Amino acid sequence: QSEEQRKTLEAQTQKQQQLEQYKDQLERKRQNDALKQQISAQQYLKEEERRKDEEAVSRQEAMRRKTLEYEAELRRSTELAKVKAEAEGRILQERKNQDIRMSELRTSAREYRRTVIEAIRAAGSTIGTGFSEFISDREKLTASVLTLTGLAFGFYAAKVHSYRKNHTLIT
Repeated sequence: QSEEQRKTLEAQTQKQQQLEQYKDQLERKRQNDALKQQISAQQYLKEEERRKDEEAVSRQEAMRRKTLEYEAELRRSTELAKVKAEAEGRILQERKNQDIRMSELRTSAREYRRTVIEAIRAAGSTIGTGFSEFISDREKLTASVLTLTGLAFGFYAAKVHSYRKNHTLIT
C-alpha cells in the first residue's frame, strides 16, 4: 500500500504539477492576451490620435485655403473697384476738361469773329472813304480812266504785234 500511496501521491503530484503548468500557461496566455489587447488598444489610440491630427491638419489647411481664396477675392474686388473709380474719375475729369476746352473755343471763336468783323468794317470804311474821295475828285478820276485806257491799248497793241510776228514766221 505504501507503494500504491506513493504512486497515487506521485500521480496526484504530477496531476497537480500539470494543473499548475496548465494554470500557469493559462495565466501567461491571459497576460499575453491582455498585453496584446493593451498594445492593440494603445495602437488603436495612437492610430485614432494620428487620424484626428490628420483631420485637424486637413481642416486647418482647408481653412487656410479658404482664407487665401477670400483674401484673393478681396484683393481682386478691391482692385476692380479701384480701377473702376480711377476710370470714372478720368472720365469725369475729361468731361470737365472738355467743357472747359469748349468754353475756351467758344470764347476764342467769339473774339476771332469780333476781330474779323472789325477788320472788315475798317477795310470797308477805308475802301469806301477812298472810293468816295476818288469819285468826288474829277482830276483823279480822269487820270485813272486815261491810265487804264492807255494800259488796255498798250496790252492790245502788244498782243496784236506778237500775233502778227508769230503769224508771219509760221507762213
